[in-house]
Amino acid sequence: MPVRRGSLNGTDLPVLYPLTGITGWSLHAPIEPAACGASRTQSAARAVHRRSEPRGVSADGSGEWVIDYDPSQPRPAPFTTIAWRTVHIAAVNYLYFNYAFGSASLTFDLEIPGDVAEATGWLLASHEPLTAALAGLSDTDLDRLAPVNWGGRWPLHKIVATLINEQVHHGAEISMLRDLYWHRDSLGPKPPR
Repeated sequence: MPVRRGSLNGTDLPVLYPLTGITGWSLHAPIEPAACGASRTQSAARAVHRRSEPRGVSADGSGEWVIDYDPSQPRPAPFTTIAWRTVHIAAVNYLYFNYAFGSASLTFDLEIPGDVAEATGWLLASHEPLTAALAGLSDTDLDRLAPVNWGGRWPLHKIVATLINEQVHHGAEISMLRDLYWHRDSLGPKPPR
């Protein structure tokens, strides 16, 4: 398990790299599906936005900023923003930690950050309690069952593997969205020759 423990360790997180150079606008900017050559029946992106700007079916968060969520999980899923992915990763880290090692009482109604520095800091901070808890565990401890936020219990090794998967999966999506945003002027259908 040392490799897995190290995968959630602090400032060397690969998911932080794509956030370098992100500005306030690109953090919240939706990428239009048509610009990527995609055909979507749904155009609304999942986003992080001020509570006063209702957009999604459901919005989680306890403060000024909220994160869109649609519990029906439509197919195809809506495009997301870099902010949504960043905040989602951090929120999931906090929830899994709270249920596996804490009071098992958190919900997605967390204080959501609304700017690049705060979102990046919140993501980095979400790893600190996890890495501290993992550092004190033996390999045998990783077989211990722990609660998860939707009910039920999982072995700690499955929780750690799930969190690593979340970092890799959503980190790759952040990289893709960043690249699509930065190159958006060259995307889309090309005129016929």
